[in-house]
Amino acid sequence: MTVDEMTTRVEECLAADLEGVIIETNFSSEITTPATWLKVLSNLKPIVEAAKG
Repeated sequence: MTVDEMTTRVEECLAADLEGVIIETNFSSEITTPATWLKVLSNLKPIVEAAKG
């Protein structure tokens, strides 16, 4: 899924009054350094913002 698609799903969860969502990145083979991890977090920011409502 793209970040835009995940953001839409999070918005749907929020609208359905779900308590929370989990964004699992432990199985991402692209994360090999701390800098890459920070970039992933930055890229996921729209999803976190959507979860805030």
